[in-house]
Amino acid sequence: MDLRDAARRFNDAEAFDGYTGEYVFNCHFSSFDDHSAAGATARRRALVLTDEDTVPARQVVSIYNDRWLVGSGNPDSFGGKVLRRVYNMKRSTDLAAVLTPAQACMSATGTLAYVHKQWFREVVNVPTDSKIDNFWTVFIAPGEPVEPGTFFRCGSVLLRARNTYLPVEGLRVAQCDDIDFATQKTLLFRENGNFDAATDSYPALNYSVFGLVVDYTKLFRLRTSADLRAEPGDVSVLVPQASITPVVGAKFMLGAIAWRVLSVEAELDAWLMHCRRA
Repeated sequence: MDLRDAARRFNDAEAFDGYTGEYVFNCHFSSFDDHSAAGATARRRALVLTDEDTVPARQVVSIYNDRWLVGSGNPDSFGGKVLRRVYNMKRSTDLAAVLTPAQACMSATGTLAYVHKQWFREVVNVPTDSKIDNFWTVFIAPGEPVEPGTFFRCGSVLLRARNTYLPVEGLRVAQCDDIDFATQKTLLFRENGNFDAATDSYPALNYSVFGLVVDYTKLFRLRTSADLRAEPGDVSVLVPQASITPVVGAKFMLGAIAWRVLSVEAELDAWLMHCRRA
């Protein structure tokens, strides 16, 4: 008897591509031995395939109408031959919109991708308020367009990746801050340009752009010792590079409050501004 046929005999669950719905293979799946973790088997499973089966390119399968992210596989062998491969799976929690900073400012559609979102810890913005925010770990297929600075829109939650890495399990990990949706604003720039010594003023503007206001402690960059340190109430603001090129000293209105730009840095396809009330 061919043991590969015997291993295939138990593959009685049909699996489909998680994005296209196309049939890909028969399989069976089982729980990891992590019964001590609450709800672990609902989040994490082992997928068993024959050596000939291939995981879909975007590494998401649908089994009994549940989406699972599929990581790297490990071979099981007998007599010097690979009989099957066992893959780590994580259950998808969200069909997320993967966004660049500029897309997040514009509330764009972005790239839709299945992710596994898991709460990690709590963080606070001590200089400004006592609010407790969540910090998340997001697992996603390594082929998706994710890097530090990428945003995820997961239903009513907006996340920003501080860091990403690819562990041995084969699913990329993004360590993410929870960004309040209410921080998406319209900024009305009143001044932006070189100082005119003759008029003792900056060129006047009346130009609106979309921006994203973020707690300073979640997103800042100090390049030199001359950079201004944060004070209570300071914020970081992202604006699309295609919309405007802000300069240090620019002034904009956010509602009825005037803000001054203290520094400007490139952040992927957006500008990152350190801002303080004028």
